Amino acid sequence: MRTEIKLPNGIILSSYNTILIPRSETMVISDLHVGYEASMRAEGVAIPDFQFKQILETLGNAMDHFSPSQVIINGDIKHEFARNLGQEWDEVFQLIDFINDKGASVKFVRGNHDNFLKTIISKRDVEMADSYSIDNFQITHGHLSSKSLATYDESIITIYGHEHPVLRLRDEIGARITMPCFLYGKTNKFIIMPAFSPLASGTNVIAPNRNFMIEELRELDVSKARIYATGEGEIMDFGMVGDHIDEDDDIRGY
Repeated sequence: MRTEIKLPNGIILSSYNTILIPRSETMVISDLHVGYEASMRAEGVAIPDFQFKQILETLGNAMDHFSPSQVIINGDIKHEFARNLGQEWDEVFQLIDFINDKGASVKFVRGNHDNFLKTIISKRDVEMADSYSIDNFQITHGHLSSKSLATYDESIITIYGHEHPVLRLRDEIGARITMPCFLYGKTNKFIIMPAFSPLASGTNVIAPNRNFMIEELRELDVSKARIYATGEGEIMDFGMVGDHIDEDDDIRGY
């Protein structure tokens, strides 16, 4: 069972839905959407709290495996756009303390769901920015144009979140299988990360009518981008986007 894939640029994609930049001992995760259940309940949907326990369990296993000195969360740390819910306050604090207790510092990249996150993290010594540059990688969520950011440089590889990329396939009896995935564009120098939230599905990367939310990706030919899907503790190489066509799927998650 394969749990890691090392790309030619040196970074490691893992079955934990994490990226490791070994030289700087930096682990990157994206799109946690903590407080999702409270947000749904506020809209009248009955849902118990369960995702945060899974998030901490997976994060803990990843940190034990890689022992990073720094964790960068690439946007959409919280879910609710319009305010800070009580569950979000509690879980963001628990998240920061959990990472610190594992011996790592933490930085946040601002995502489009993080409008009021600054109020929460003002109670902790945590930095938040629109992007971070580490080695030759730019880490940015994707809802802002990276070309407008001060750190933008055409020579670096951009690591995005935001899309919640998945690979949807049919098995031999016609049932749908959905797996979170990384999308790696070697030529165009980008990596899209899967969501760390177990509830977040999103862009099916092989749907012919997919419409990326990230502005820089909309005009790219991604047929030669490579798909690395995760599931059951394994990371799998599914080849290039152009090797797959799903004519039926135009479904997005949140």
